[in-house]
Amino acid sequence: MRIIVGLLLLPTLAAAEPAPDFSITTATRGSALIVTFHNQTHHAIHIPTHMFADVLQYDWLSVTVTTRGTHGTSRALSFVTARDKSYPVFADIAIGKSVTETIDLVPWALRGGEPLAPGSYELAVTWDTSTSSHAKLIAAAQLVIAAPIDHQHDAACTTKATAGLELLARQVGKTAVIEVGLHNVSTTELCVLDRIVANETQSDWLALDLGGLEHGLIHFDDARKKAGPVTVTLPPGATSWQRWDLAAWAARKRNAIALPHKAVWATAVYDSSSSASSFAGRVTTSFSIALP
Repeated sequence: MRIIVGLLLLPTLAAAEPAPDFSITTATRGSALIVTFHNQTHHAIHIPTHMFADVLQYDWLSVTVTTRGTHGTSRALSFVTARDKSYPVFADIAIGKSVTETIDLVPWALRGGEPLAPGSYELAVTWDTSTSSHAKLIAAAQLVIAAPIDHQHDAACTTKATAGLELLARQVGKTAVIEVGLHNVSTTELCVLDRIVANETQSDWLALDLGGLEHGLIHFDDARKKAGPVTVTLPPGATSWQRWDLAAWAARKRNAIALPHKAVWATAVYDSSSSASSFAGRVTTSFSIALP
């Protein structure tokens, strides 16, 4: 979806005047926001586009996400997280040219709190470098987060792929529960092995490393009867989320490890490399856990 609205405000010593010959346009694809900078001025433009760190960050970007509907709620997204070493990356935009930045909103929403639920949203986008290059650009867009398609009661999906899946994870508040998401970052549908349905939800493909040998590895499978794998179709930008109680799973005989009651850097691993009819690959993500 694409809405084009661009403004440039150039503060000077005299007065601020709008200059629409330098603008941004915004669009969305899946869960990604696409920001394009256009230079219709008579001179080349040198602007910062992002900060290079372990995760690309956007110090000058802010997005207000509003649920569409009569009682729509809003939340603000920022695109900066903790970093040790970083440096700004600049783009030189020639006369009549443009540059584009693509930012997936789902991981950034998770870093700031709750995941973005499936649904339709209005986006208010601001790119503000007025303290350095005297530019404040404003635009709007519409975003649709697709819902995963669960095949628990239908025939399994059977589209095989080896790329396009991202693993997301977070600790839920200050509890011992983690939330893990299988997120489609590709432009086509993905079929993924999502979970095992038995007397409880399990996973044969997910494990959590709580800091190596010091703390151990938690698996999320156990003895079961009449169980079967459930596949999920993920449209572009969709995410399938599952919650796991670490205290309960760590105490299982299958794991039998003591949870560290301190902050640790954990790594979640999803490995479905042996799958013959769905996503076949291994993806990981690391995140901080501070257990009560």
